[in-house]
Amino acid sequence: SGISAVFLLLSGFISILAVEEYSVSIEGWGGFGVSHSYAIVEQGVRDALEHQDSRSRLSSRARVTGYFCPPLYNKAWIARSGCNASNLPMPKGGSKRISARFTFPFNVAESNSSSHTFVFATAEYSEIPESFFTGARDGLQKGTVTMVTPSPWSRQSLLNSGVPETSVIVLPHGVDTAVFRPNIFVNRDDRHTARLKFFSSSSPNVMVNDQTQVFLSVGSMTWNKGIDILLKSFVRLYEAYEGDSLPPYLLVLKGIDQLYTSYDFLLKTLQSVHGATTLFENNRIQYIGHKLSQLKLAQLYAAADIYVSPYRAEAFNMPIFEAAATGLLVICTDDVLAPSHLLFQDHRFALPVRATVTTVVAYGIKTTCFDPSETHLFQQMYHAANNASLRA
Repeated sequence: SGISAVFLLLSGFISILAVEEYSVSIEGWGGFGVSHSYAIVEQGVRDALEHQDSRSRLSSRARVTGYFCPPLYNKAWIARSGCNASNLPMPKGGSKRISARFTFPFNVAESNSSSHTFVFATAEYSEIPESFFTGARDGLQKGTVTMVTPSPWSRQSLLNSGVPETSVIVLPHGVDTAVFRPNIFVNRDDRHTARLKFFSSSSPNVMVNDQTQVFLSVGSMTWNKGIDILLKSFVRLYEAYEGDSLPPYLLVLKGIDQLYTSYDFLLKTLQSVHGATTLFENNRIQYIGHKLSQLKLAQLYAAADIYVSPYRAEAFNMPIFEAAATGLLVICTDDVLAPSHLLFQDHRFALPVRATVTTVVAYGIKTTCFDPSETHLFQQMYHAANNASLRA
């Protein structure tokens, strides 16, 4: 669950530092409800710190005496005040202080007021540019700064970018299974109502019923998410339907207009894929760009039938785990280095999409990422749409 993952993160702090009493200083986004992975992870750590006294997962050898959040670091995003606990006094005497940073660029400089600094970082491609780092790297070399990343792929990217092996640890994300869980809807009527709410349209071409197969994908709509590959495969699936009626397929794309120009990214991609714009105009491809709460997002997953993520580059890909936790069948790029590979141990649970490694230029440097097979994605989508047992 998300809470257990957060405590894994905190336990990682504890096991490395091995101190009996400490305080935590958080440098991060400072705002609540921001739909960015860094902000969500930061919020989870805050929540865990606030409730740590009642949790048994924290080591009995260590005790959090308080935590402090300075003003918002990433002012270029959404201007919000510092977190609510900013008035907590820092402990004095023999207690230790650690710093946890959830910022971008990655500030790897040693903290003048902390005995150890943890820097949360993610890397989608096999190498990242120097511009992603800020601050002197002395602490990484001395072992007083540790970078925390959620997957082996992301860790290897940091190593490829010059971070010492001893200064990177992998702590995977988790999903809050109190929110993202099967059987969110009490009965079929509730689910049908939710499907009408999320996917209904005034277009006569859209009739969402029990036979409609809703494919869902959540993300920023950027190139690394593989949206162009998904659109091509969906158009192909739609055109391959041999029934007398309109194909019972619907593709729903959930963007993040709060942080990115997701809708603009999607429009450009639609124009590059033959047949996609027509399906979009006829509401067979739909877009949701407004912010959803975690509960509403879980309901969106549960209202869909199949989750699809043919990504080219991801550090972790949280939505595939949220979708899986909600009970959706997941079709996803097969990446043996990423935690997503765990989903493929049982093909009743997830269907992998074959991919090769390819060289690209990203962020101004030559690097590598995955190239998912469009044909195999189409085959897996067709297989999922025509096998109800896979979606049970």
